[in-house]
Amino acid sequence: MMKYILLLLVVITSLTSCNNIITRTTEEFPLRQLVQNEETSPHTSASYFLFMGGYHSSTSTQNKLKVFASVDGMYQFINMNLENVRIKIVDSTLTPSIQAVYRSRFDDLTNERILNGGTWVSYYIINVPEKYLPKRLIPIDITN
Repeated sequence: MMKYILLLLVVITSLTSCNNIITRTTEEFPLRQLVQNEETSPHTSASYFLFMGGYHSSTSTQNKLKVFASVDGMYQFINMNLENVRIKIVDSTLTPSIQAVYRSRFDDLTNERILNGGTWVSYYIINVPEKYLPKRLIPIDITN
């Protein structure tokens, strides 16, 4: 009986070790256009029971960043939440580019599948020279 339990433990640990999820980064994709906007989505719900009822309405706003990036020789539209974007200042680059940091256990995912399947992407890195950024990213007065 003890042999079967040990064999079962060995099989379970070997199966779980083969399915490790690894954080990976895509190659750099040159950017063509970048637009930032707010998307407002209304939510409305109503309910009733016999002679009683209720109504609720609300709106939510999300800041979105939309880009066109050259992926595998064609331009692809990528729609991202602003919370999932990181900016990396790279003065040696001439053209701004984007990379996706994603988590997967598969090695053979295509670039298009990674960028379209947003469930794998943890965040995006925009590589840009400092000349494209404003002096202040947010209006905070920083004094020395």
